Amino acid sequence: MGYSQGEIIWIDFKYTDESGEKVRPALVISNSALEIMDEVIMLKITKVKRTDGFDFPLTKEMLQGGELPYPESVVRLGSVQSTSIFIIDKRRNKVKLKREFLDAIIDKFKENIELE
Repeated sequence: MGYSQGEIIWIDFKYTDESGEKVRPALVISNSALEIMDEVIMLKITKVKRTDGFDFPLTKEMLQGGELPYPESVVRLGSVQSTSIFIIDKRRNKVKLKREFLDAIIDKFKENIELE
């Protein structure tokens, strides 16, 4: 089962200290090129707001349908990860961002990885 750019998925994220894990939402930012490897590149979504400039707030108006993972969700632009599609929780309904908002998030993410 493929996942497309802009979809919000749910995945088991391990704690940094590896003491456990928690199912959390993430935004797929990779395009279909990785489908051959059964991988996606994603940005974590959280309800914890930070003041470090790496949060991109999500609102219900940004979605093509469905609900936000949390009432006050933010995409963490500094928290990128690649994972296998086989560990994604498939029981959750698919939610997708509207293209204009996905473009804005990817543009902001690119700013963080531009060559200096």
